[in-house]
Amino acid sequence: MRRPFRKIGRRFFGSWLTNWTILVNFQEVGNKLKIIAAILFLFLSQLLPLESWGCMPPRIDEVIHFKSGSAKIRPESLPILENVVSIIKANPGAWKEIIIEGNSDGRESPRTSIGLSVQRAQAILEYLSKSEIKVTLRLEGYGDAHPVASNDSDEGRAKNRRVEFKGVYPPKSKKPPCIPTKKVECPPVAEC
Repeated sequence: MRRPFRKIGRRFFGSWLTNWTILVNFQEVGNKLKIIAAILFLFLSQLLPLESWGCMPPRIDEVIHFKSGSAKIRPESLPILENVVSIIKANPGAWKEIIIEGNSDGRESPRTSIGLSVQRAQAILEYLSKSEIKVTLRLEGYGDAHPVASNDSDEGRAKNRRVEFKGVYPPKSKKPPCIPTKKVECPPVAEC
């Protein structure tokens, strides 16, 4: 029995793919190509992050945590905020605006909880606005409406006292693609 994909697997991907190709040979040809394309995509995505392909816009995955009942930025959060500033400065024009989402745990009354989450987002907004970043910043306070952990334990409440960042991406351009015009070269002028 001939195994055509085994040779290709060794030549292009090394011997680690040959175990996959033995399994692939029992499938239909269409499924073989889908599996190989998926493995190739996973392999390339490990070499180059998808953001560098232009497929995915950059994200800000940083989270700032606070003490209970406080809107003061903790000293251990300052390097995280500097990282956020560097991400924003490294990607100018990637976001239409950045929403600073304030959250709190469920210890306070709902009105106090929303007010505290807005104060936390305001503290982060003031810090970022001093950093001279060129993007619109907006804040929202959710109170305890968006918990990431249970408020039944101290650890869960500590995770819920946070500020997160959400980027709003600009809409894709609806202009027609630019079609280059042909250059018309004039014939050389004869010298007198």
